[in-house]
Amino acid sequence: MQFDEVLSQVRSKLASHVGPITPEIVVSCIRQIDPVCSNDTLAVLARSIYADLVGFGPLHDLLRMDGLTDILVNGHDDVWIDSAGGLSKVNAKWRNEDDLRDFAVRLARQADRKLDHLSPFADFELSNGARCHVIIAPLVRKTHISIRIPREPSTSLTDVLKNQDERVHQLLMEIVQSRQNFLITGGTGTGKTTLLAAMLQEVPANERIVLIEDSGELNVQHPNLAGLQARSANIEGVGAIPMSVLVRQSLRMRPDRIVVGEVRGAEISDLFLALNTGHRGSAATLHANAIHHVPARVKALASLSGMTTDVADLQFAAAFNAVIHMQRNHEGSRIVCNVAQIRANSVGSFELHEVLSLAQGSATDLNISRLRTA
Repeated sequence: MQFDEVLSQVRSKLASHVGPITPEIVVSCIRQIDPVCSNDTLAVLARSIYADLVGFGPLHDLLRMDGLTDILVNGHDDVWIDSAGGLSKVNAKWRNEDDLRDFAVRLARQADRKLDHLSPFADFELSNGARCHVIIAPLVRKTHISIRIPREPSTSLTDVLKNQDERVHQLLMEIVQSRQNFLITGGTGTGKTTLLAAMLQEVPANERIVLIEDSGELNVQHPNLAGLQARSANIEGVGAIPMSVLVRQSLRMRPDRIVVGEVRGAEISDLFLALNTGHRGSAATLHANAIHHVPARVKALASLSGMTTDVADLQFAAAFNAVIHMQRNHEGSRIVCNVAQIRANSVGSFELHEVLSLAQGSATDLNISRLRTA
């Protein structure tokens, strides 16, 4: 009996089922459908059908792969994965576009999110901790799913920088130990979160870190850490708690260092205020394609809270001491390519003074000078 036929019959049998669907229930249904099915065939069918009904379907095995950072679905037969070596297409697919859409709707429903033609996109956390974004018709022709895999327990700063010049490691350690406020920037998938987690592991145990995230991506191994996570509105459109609220709440939690996993919007103004109240050694990440794009990105985000560019410049220069920029080199490896000090200038703005410039990860291209401590 073909898989599609067995799956269809199992679905029919479970249509009136009340309560959670377990692997044992799926096995029982298959036995009823095909009593002479061998144990080996039964095990394969049961696992595949259970994954299709309540699990991650064709993505089940991908989500267990080591070193994976992202899964990107561009239609029922077009699936890509991202890892340290970059993007590659994989042989995972659904039977048709309708099946993929049903799969996306089920994932959203399990996370208490609404996904239909009136609400054609959703952002939520999967049961395994992965972050999932889905967008469906009529906004797109095919269903698109983007999954960010949760980080493994963070590695040491030495391991993260193992392929870079030792002086890069020394410079970043100086930033942490001298309690400078730093901003890690870079494009998507360049390793900003991984580097931030590694640097936070170097924070002394007697310093309290309050970590604020939109989604739980940072897996920081530190004995004195409190993690806060923003919450989206539920299926009824209520209950949202934005990051800006959590930044303000963090000030009441006796933090030594305040860390924002990723600055994306108006919460940057609350972060400026928090860091200008004496919380030295704090940090955040920000999307920027090049280090010289950082000023424009900061001003754009600050404008979302109604802050003028002049005020944003002054607040940013007062809040942060250093910018660390990440990129992928020609081999696909994630590297620290720039470190700059932030200095206010005489015209009420700020300037980035590079103290490290690294081209394509080659030590021969290293131009480094000592970072002035705050």
